[in-house]
Amino acid sequence: MSILIGLILLIGNISASGDAREDSFKRELQNLISKDDGIRSEAARKLGELKDPRAVSSLIHALKDEDWVVRRNAIWALYYIGDTLAVPYLISSLKDEDIYNRRDAAHVLGYLKNTRAVPALIAALKDDNAIVKKGAAEALGSFVDPYRMDSLIPLLQNEDIATRRYATQALGNFRDPKAVEYLIVALKDRNPEVRREGAKGLAKHKEPRVLQPLAIALRDNDTNVRWEAIMALRDIDNPQAVTPLISAMNDSVGSIRKNVVFALERYKDPRIVWVLIKALRDKDSGVRSASIWALKDLKDPRALKSLREVYLHDKMQENRRMAEEAYGEIKSSIKP
Repeated sequence: MSILIGLILLIGNISASGDAREDSFKRELQNLISKDDGIRSEAARKLGELKDPRAVSSLIHALKDEDWVVRRNAIWALYYIGDTLAVPYLISSLKDEDIYNRRDAAHVLGYLKNTRAVPALIAALKDDNAIVKKGAAEALGSFVDPYRMDSLIPLLQNEDIATRRYATQALGNFRDPKAVEYLIVALKDRNPEVRREGAKGLAKHKEPRVLQPLAIALRDNDTNVRWEAIMALRDIDNPQAVTPLISAMNDSVGSIRKNVVFALERYKDPRIVWVLIKALRDKDSGVRSASIWALKDLKDPRALKSLREVYLHDKMQENRRMAEEAYGEIKSSIKP
C-alpha cells in the first residue's frame, strides 16, 4: 500500500511540474509580445532556458525586434533550442545593426554546425567591424570541409587587415595540406596580426615543409609573431626544430627566451641540457626560473653542479628555493 501511495504522489508531482512548466511557457510566450522592452528580453531568455521547440517561430519573429537586447536573447534562445529551422533567420541576423548581435549570430551558427551557414559566415569576414569578423572566423572553425576552404583563399589578399587576419585564422582550422601553402604565405604578410595567425595555423600541421618558414619567423620584428612561431615549433614535434629554437635563446626579449625554454623541454636532444644550464645565468629571472623547472623535469645529473650554484647565489629567493628542490630531486633519482 505504501508503495502505491508513493507512486501516486510521484505521478502527481510530475504532473504538477509539467503543468508549471507549461504555464511558464505560455506566460513567457505572451511576455514576448509585451510593449515593455525589458519584459520582452527576459521572456526571450527564459524561453531559451525552457528549450521548448514550440517557441521557435516566436523567437524567429523576435530577431526583428526593435530592441537589440531582445534580438540578442532571441539569438541565444534559438541556439539553446537547437532547431535547424532557425538557421536561415540566424543567417539574416549576420546583418543586424548591432555589431555584438552580428557576432553572436555568427557564434550560434558555428555551434549549430549547419553547413548552410558557411557562405554567409565567409561573407561576414568582410564585415565592416573586426569584432564580427573575429566571430565569423571562430564560427568557421566548426566547418572543416576542404571544398569550403577555397572560398577563404581570395580573402587572404583583401586590402582590409582584419579581413586577412580572420580569414587566415579560419584557414588555420583546416588540416588539409593545401592550407599549408597559404598559411606560409600569411607568414610574410605586411601586418603582424596576420603573420601571427599564420604561425598559429601552421602549428596544427606536422609536415616537414612548415619547419623553415617557422624558423624564419623566429626573427620576425614583432614579439607576438616570434612567440607563436616558438609555440608552433614546439607543437609540430619535429626534432629538427631544436636547432632554430636554441638559436632563439639569443632573443633580446626575456619572455621569448622563457617560452623557448618551455618549447625545448618537449624534445629529447642531448644539447638541450647544456642550453638550459647556460640559461641558469640569464639576466631575466623568469628565464632562470623556467630553466630550473625544465632541468628538474629532465633529471639529468649534468645539471647538478650548476643548480647548486643557483641555490647558493641566485639573486631571487624563489629561484634559490626551486634550485635546491630540483637539485635534491635529481640527486635522489640517481641510482647507486
